[in-house]
Amino acid sequence: MEEPVFDKYADTYDSWFKTPLGKKVYVIEKRCVEELIPDGRGKRALDLGIGTGLFTLLLKEKGFDVVGVDISEKMMEIARKRGFKTIKHDFNYPLPFEDEEFDFIFSMTAIEFLRNPKNLVEESFRVLKKGGEFLLVALNSLSLWAFIRRINGVFKKEYVFKKAKFYSPNALERLFGDGWKIVVKKTCMFLPPWNTNNINFWERRFKKIFKNSGALSIILAKKEVTHGD
Repeated sequence: MEEPVFDKYADTYDSWFKTPLGKKVYVIEKRCVEELIPDGRGKRALDLGIGTGLFTLLLKEKGFDVVGVDISEKMMEIARKRGFKTIKHDFNYPLPFEDEEFDFIFSMTAIEFLRNPKNLVEESFRVLKKGGEFLLVALNSLSLWAFIRRINGVFKKEYVFKKAKFYSPNALERLFGDGWKIVVKKTCMFLPPWNTNNINFWERRFKKIFKNSGALSIILAKKEVTHGD
């Protein structure tokens, strides 16, 4: 079996967010995500692609009882040290859960590495309770970050994003079929892929002009409750 793509980066993944640029990116991305996570007290959440659990902490802070799923055992070792329950699973196969087990589903920068991402959205629909929400976050194909990553993918033999597929907000939205209601569609984190102290320019002026060019594409979708349910 091929080594999971993130196994070799497990020990250094979180450390990037401690670099001068990484610290700024983390603060902005954290704010983007946590404002879309509801109160989770007394509720269960599923993190698809938990990784090291760095952003899963936002679910925990909101009161959710969280289960994390990932293909990388080495990444999940770090998530477990943060107190999360984890299950190793290949997302190209059905999720190992019963129908309507979860109140909220979260997935951040995991769908880019799947052969059939639509399957994950369909499986999320199955295991999500009616009225529950799915917060899907992906790397935006329209961002400066995606441009730089594509260039690196050409010239670097071993590169984590070499085979990744990036998604614009519209492309991400098209993964959602019948039964979903799109609540939020946007991009987030407009800093460029180099360190800058001019945060105000990028996060306000640049964002206002190029609103679809943030580093992250974000969809918040609700599983609709149909009449008779």
